Amino acid sequence: DALRERSMRLLLMTCPLLRPASLRAVRGPLHLARSPGLAAVRLQLEAADGLRRRRSYCSAALHALDWQPLDSGGASWTRVPKLWQKMGEGAVLLRAHGIVPPEVREAVWALIPRLSFDRDADSVDGAPTFELRWAREGRFTHDGLAALLAETVEERLLPLLRRSPLCDQGSELVLCEALVRYYEDGRRRVHPAHFDADALVTAVFEVSPPDGFEGGFYVQPGAHVSSRLPVRLEAGEVIAHSFDLQHGVEVSSGTRCSLILWFADSAAACKDKSRPWYER
Repeated sequence: DALRERSMRLLLMTCPLLRPASLRAVRGPLHLARSPGLAAVRLQLEAADGLRRRRSYCSAALHALDWQPLDSGGASWTRVPKLWQKMGEGAVLLRAHGIVPPEVREAVWALIPRLSFDRDADSVDGAPTFELRWAREGRFTHDGLAALLAETVEERLLPLLRRSPLCDQGSELVLCEALVRYYEDGRRRVHPAHFDADALVTAVFEVSPPDGFEGGFYVQPGAHVSSRLPVRLEAGEVIAHSFDLQHGVEVSSGTRCSLILWFADSAAACKDKSRPWYER
């Protein structure tokens, strides 16, 4: 405390720009103990110190992510720390190779130019969505995408999610909503950091070739962008996460197309839009 006090005095005496507006015109030594602006300066410095500590925490935590094998199938999972929780109690993040067969991904990619994407306002940032819903309230709504993807979702992806830490033992876990999102020059480039409030579990996989763009999916455990961690997905790889993981997308160049699937813990929760996972 004594060192911090001396540091504040030195900063205020040597750098007028750090003084409160009411004190910037003062020349020479300041009698800080009697200055009404000292408390404000102390709060500013303490806030800056707190931000530095939080950034340091996030940076260290991200580098320390401990990926654990889920099973012999090549899937792995970890927890992403959150500022309001202790280490080891963060959001669940899962990644798995080979879930989407190459021929399925290529067929979906070939279908993309023939799709018509919506441009209504996005719920996160109000920008045009450039998305297409192909499942709604647990039912497929696009015959072409359903024909290509239903088997992969029901026989490959869902069994993986149900046996992972993303899902409680014995939970039903059903597909509720699914969409395709498109990112390119002149359309959408970013999807700001957010939480998927309407899904217990979200799964994402790239449709476009991974070498066709720069950037992509990231997780952001802290409030500041410096805590972002890019997660590069390979062709056919799926990443899935719990509802309490803050994440987003930023594409700096090229064209990115991805499939997003939202899962609920029961058909009833999907239909009536209830969110029982927030009450646990």
